[in-house]
Amino acid sequence: MSDLRGRRFNASVRLTHVADFVYSLTRFPRNPFLGERNEAPSEAAERGRRLFNDTKTQCAACHEGPSATTELFTDRRPNPDFVRAEPPGAATNNPFLRHAVSTENLFDLTDPFVVASANRTFQNETAPIPASRGPLLDYVTPVLTDVWNTAPYLHDGSAATLLDVIRFCNTRRTDCGQPGLGRNINDLHGRTSLLTPQQLNDLVAFQKAPHGPVAAGAESVVKAGQFALRTVLLKFGKRPGRGRFRIVGTATPGSLPVDPKTGGLSLTLAVPAGEAMVVHLTEAPAQKVKGGRHRFSYRTPRSDPPVTIHLTRLEFGDYRLVVNGRRADLSALDNGALDVTVALVTGQTQFVENRVLTASNDGRTLVLGNRRRW
Repeated sequence: MSDLRGRRFNASVRLTHVADFVYSLTRFPRNPFLGERNEAPSEAAERGRRLFNDTKTQCAACHEGPSATTELFTDRRPNPDFVRAEPPGAATNNPFLRHAVSTENLFDLTDPFVVASANRTFQNETAPIPASRGPLLDYVTPVLTDVWNTAPYLHDGSAATLLDVIRFCNTRRTDCGQPGLGRNINDLHGRTSLLTPQQLNDLVAFQKAPHGPVAAGAESVVKAGQFALRTVLLKFGKRPGRGRFRIVGTATPGSLPVDPKTGGLSLTLAVPAGEAMVVHLTEAPAQKVKGGRHRFSYRTPRSDPPVTIHLTRLEFGDYRLVVNGRRADLSALDNGALDVTVALVTGQTQFVENRVLTASNDGRTLVLGNRRRW
């Protein structure tokens, strides 16, 4: 018997057991599609990333990536205007939901949920995210982390490959229930009918890559004793292979020198030539930079001396970001008094990378480490 919302619905699994399994997943196998240096290896993945975040395909409309308001079962909270979830089968007295879920009823137009799906009138397609061991309600959008390793796909396992998931199938022309056909029926799982075969392959390459789409404003990584470059939001242009974020002159993890007199540190961000970069400071307005050497200051909440940000134009569109200040300023930063957000504005899509700078014992270097990469 199922334990869905604590009610006794006939089902082939106990959902709390599924939840226990998901919560137990703390380690994942190494992604075989990583490059030798843990980077996404191909230009195809970069093209696929732009397709994924394009409003025409609508992939990122649901698969936005984790944030401080989401947990393991979903990577996007439902639209708050949606009606809250009802117990499946209870409110509608739907006989199709009193048995194991399968693909048998997918094309049965007498199934109330099939009709509701076609009309976009679901009353229970969204639900609050449950706490651990809490009541489990409905299916929500799954995360795409390590999706290369989780076949078969879709809620019923009807898609054997990622390509099957996104391949379009038109029910007016084809019996989409036949094996080997695409499972994106009538463009209801993103609009992929407008994509070429090459673009479909690029989209798959991106999903297999070590990073996925992540929303800006991820959870804070600032803790006592750490200075955090909290969020690096990259917006890429349309030119393939341009606009990648990189730290110049240090490995990951590595170290960045701190000037013992000023307490300053520096790193370099790569920006496509002719594009703009925006630097945000906590409780401070954005500062736009288009070229040359730029400087602006912001006073930390806990310290009178200002923290100065230097942006120096280097060759090939690189900028050097230098955070300078006296010892008091560095101490304030080290205690998490100030978060710095660097946004590289070069297009219409987004990519987020969080990094943590941790003070070393000698007080002269900050150790650079990856907090999370998607």
